[in-house]
Amino acid sequence: MSRHARILVAELIGTMILILGGPGTVIFGQFLGFNIGVLAVALAFGLSLLCAAYLFGHISGCHINPAVTLGMWALKRTDGKEVPAYLVGQILGAAIGAFIIWAILETGDNGGGRKLAREALFGGASNGFADHSPSHFAFWAVVITEVVFTAHLASVLKTMALDGRGIAWLPASLIADELESGRLVQAGGDDWKIDVEIRLFRSSAALPRAAEAFWRAASCLDEGPTRVGDPVRAAQ
Repeated sequence: MSRHARILVAELIGTMILILGGPGTVIFGQFLGFNIGVLAVALAFGLSLLCAAYLFGHISGCHINPAVTLGMWALKRTDGKEVPAYLVGQILGAAIGAFIIWAILETGDNGGGRKLAREALFGGASNGFADHSPSHFAFWAVVITEVVFTAHLASVLKTMALDGRGIAWLPASLIADELESGRLVQAGGDDWKIDVEIRLFRSSAALPRAAEAFWRAASCLDEGPTRVGDPVRAAQ
């Protein structure tokens, strides 16, 4: 089997596992009366991803998410010729996982005597904003959430690096004090560093007040390209 075929199969099965374990837990818990809370859902996603990583990490890196694949390609960590195999595998795996969940629910009485529509069955596990958000959160609520919790993840990786648990790629601005004090040191050569230029785009039409305020605040931060990928490890 060629490398591209192995990547496609690995990403297909890995993504299917994540869909069955993650959204599947939400759907079964919400509509079949299981007593499943937020912690159980988080564990379901985490354990599903862990299972897929152990099974296929050595084959494809276990991206199982188009955003991860495109990010790795943008950072030149994934060969562009392999990207279609990743994306096709992920899309097919997600579709197969969703079909399996639907097939299971379709064969049983999932609505207490009445069949629930497909939209009702899968709406609770949807992602997005406005009509695609289970609680109808707006676009800017999604932006704030992604920014805040992504920044939090960087802080977690920084703490792990300080504890000597491995190497982490972190924003240079986040670790400036640790580098100066010697608590963290650069790992690898300059070719390990990653420069990322972040650009924001908006409509030329007037935006809601909150969006305009966010745009003004972001405009004040325009300082050109920022180094956001310094690999560091704890000092010995």
